[in-house]
Order: sequence, then C-alpha cells, then structure tokens
Amino acid sequence: MALTQITGTGIGSVDSLTPTTIQLGGSGSANALADYEEGTWTPTWGVASGSITANSNSSGRYTKIGRMVYIQGYISYQSNSSASGVVTVQGLPFTSVSSGFGQSNNQAGGVSSYVTALWSSDSPDSGRILANTTYISPYVNDDTGSTAVEFADFGTGGNHSQFVFFGHYFV
Repeated sequence: MALTQITGTGIGSVDSLTPTTIQLGGSGSANALADYEEGTWTPTWGVASGSITANSNSSGRYTKIGRMVYIQGYISYQSNSSASGVVTVQGLPFTSVSSGFGQSNNQAGGVSSYVTALWSSDSPDSGRILANTTYISPYVNDDTGSTAVEFADFGTGGNHSQFVFFGHYFV
C-alpha cells in the first residue's frame, strides 16, 4: 500500500511520503518510522543430533516495525532420523540483535505457546530467542524450574508434538 500526503487546502497537491517522513509520537528523528514489513516464514525443527521433519502444514507470519519483529507460527512433528538432544525451532525471518538485554544468557526476545497436541511429557509453554540467532529454544516451565525441550519429550504419533507460538524479538 502506497502512502500519500495531501498538502494545501481544498484539493491541494499530492506528495509521496518516504519512511523517514512518517513520524509517530513526536517530530524528532527517533520517532521516524524507518522500516515496516510483513511476510511469511516456514519454521523447521532443529535438534542436537540427527534430524526431525516437520509436518508440511508448518507455517509462520511476521511483522517487522523498526527493530522489533513480531512473530507467530505453528510447527508439528512428522518424523525423525536418529534424533536426540535439545530441540529448536529454526528459520526466524531475521537474525536477532547481536547483544541481548543484559541478562547472563543474552536474550533478544521470547515467545509464549499454546500447544494443541500430545507430548510424551510436559509440553513447551514458552521459548527464548538468544542474541545473534535465527531460532527459538522451546522451554517447559514447571515446579522444578525451566527446562529446554529435548527430542525425548516428543510424542511421536500422528500429528503429535505441535508447537503453536507467538512472540517478539529485537533485530
């Protein structure tokens, strides 16, 4: 969608707007809308050893406004080849910022999850996006603390181990 600006009174004249001329919340350069983008991406499973194939219905959407990327997605287990170890959701549309918020693990963002199918143990309810990465690390939070999801947590029947998520991160 193109943006136009009408100047003058009555009919006026039409000028094109560039992203740096659109300012939100003030007139300073820090308020300039310098980047806006929407699109789709395809999440894939990553695993420490072996491989995991995602269901063909796996999909994601994103909106990037300036340095913030808002994401949502769905990924489901299809099959594996000798998979083991910690699991990630790969393929974020942009690499996260090179340094996080100052925590010891250098996080650049995170996700919340709504899981719709069975896992062999607790299902992931959150995810972390570390600095300078293009993946989500799903986590289970329970009475014992926060634990990274491993392939051993997967339920491997039909359409099991679905991860439905939404979140944001800095680039």
